[in-house]
Amino acid sequence: MKKKITLIIFMLIIIGTMSWLSQKNSEGYVFGTIDSEDDTSLWVIELQPTDVEGKTQVEINEILEEKASESRGTFYKVPLINRITKKSFVKGDKVKIYWRGSVIQTAPGKVNKTNFIKKIKD
Repeated sequence: MKKKITLIIFMLIIIGTMSWLSQKNSEGYVFGTIDSEDDTSLWVIELQPTDVEGKTQVEINEILEEKASESRGTFYKVPLINRITKKSFVKGDKVKIYWRGSVIQTAPGKVNKTNFIKKIKD
């Protein structure tokens, strides 16, 4: 019986590790949130470090406005863990998103399988 339990635990660790290693991550700046009856999504636009270096938050928000008018960025579904912990995100927040699967090629793109979103402090 102990061998079976040990084997099950070992398999769960292997599966968890493989799952964690197979996820992707992206960084960007929040442009806005989209709320629907089913869920909330963040519109995140990736900016290069040279785009924001030495810029104020107002200037970064202006860059985000310009990129958004070109339908740049990606919508990421806010995962359950972020909703449970009531993490809120506002325009201009720098975030790192952990996700898996593929990006639905729309303008902007869309990712439904988001694992976690965290704020990044500059």
